Amino acid sequence: MAKSNNYAMITYIDSKNCQKVCGLMRAVELLQAVRYEPAGEKIRFPDREISGVSIDSRDCREGSVFVCIRGSVCNGSRYAKEAVRHGAKVLVAAKEEQELIGKILGQFPECEGVLVEDEREAAALLAARYEGEPSRSMTMIGVTGTKGKTTTVSMIRKILSEAGIRTGMIGTTGQFDGKEHLPSEHTTPDAVTLQRSLARMRKNACRACVMEVSSQALKLQRTKGICFDTGVFLNLGDDHIGRFEHADKEEYLACKRKLFLQSREAVVNADDPAWKQMLAGTGCPFQTFGIRNGDFRAVKIRTESFVQGHPGVEFDIGKVHFQIPAPESLPYTMRWQLSVSVCSTA
Repeated sequence: MAKSNNYAMITYIDSKNCQKVCGLMRAVELLQAVRYEPAGEKIRFPDREISGVSIDSRDCREGSVFVCIRGSVCNGSRYAKEAVRHGAKVLVAAKEEQELIGKILGQFPECEGVLVEDEREAAALLAARYEGEPSRSMTMIGVTGTKGKTTTVSMIRKILSEAGIRTGMIGTTGQFDGKEHLPSEHTTPDAVTLQRSLARMRKNACRACVMEVSSQALKLQRTKGICFDTGVFLNLGDDHIGRFEHADKEEYLACKRKLFLQSREAVVNADDPAWKQMLAGTGCPFQTFGIRNGDFRAVKIRTESFVQGHPGVEFDIGKVHFQIPAPESLPYTMRWQLSVSVCSTA
């Protein structure tokens, strides 16, 4: 369905080829992505051209939407004036920030103010809508777990790429957008950066994207609005429990579980004791893997093999024999776990 007016021309093809062809969108169209209340009596400039969504005031330009994110160290609303000076025309903030946003709008009457329940969720949904919902144009695979995400994501991308499927990748070691490798500050980027990365993958004709999905990303709503075709659970350890991450292991598990509330199907490690808790209440269809348990069980495991001149693992699943390269530095137990997870996902 193609939409066109004086303010934007955005083309959506309701299929795996969804594509945005113009970088402008009317404010009223963009705001349809979230539930909101006007900071004033009404939205005064519904037809205003929007040129982008940002959570960094330095990234704003003429016509930007600036989302004021409340953080543990500082509050994004402190930078709202700077965002406006850089060209932001719409400020999005939590309802608790209504008084402060009202004062700022009083100083800058050309700006619009919008109040939401959860500004992090709003940032993700607005960014996804502005970029034309790029995740819908690809097969999305999200991998979570305390250990092994980076290696698993790399293996999945390699397998899909060798099968002729151009695959983007996002993770600790950086991003691959289908043409070039780019650095990444976080395991899972902030919501705006993530949607921009997915849009580049779509532009570069990626048919799939495999990404690490950290518990922090899920806690902070960075992947909100993405429907993963497959969510992968590797394991749950005791890392990432502390003042600046998760209060306890229960919260840690609850954050990881969010992946399977936004996945069409799950592939989980049945050798990990937390796998049933991970899926509890999600209603997500699943398949399991492992060496002691699972629908896909690896047997006849050889960890000292060389595959295509590199250290790797060999094993059988049913009547199929697998040979998969694996980093030499991987400890014994992780080599086979990660390999099986890749095969069951593929």
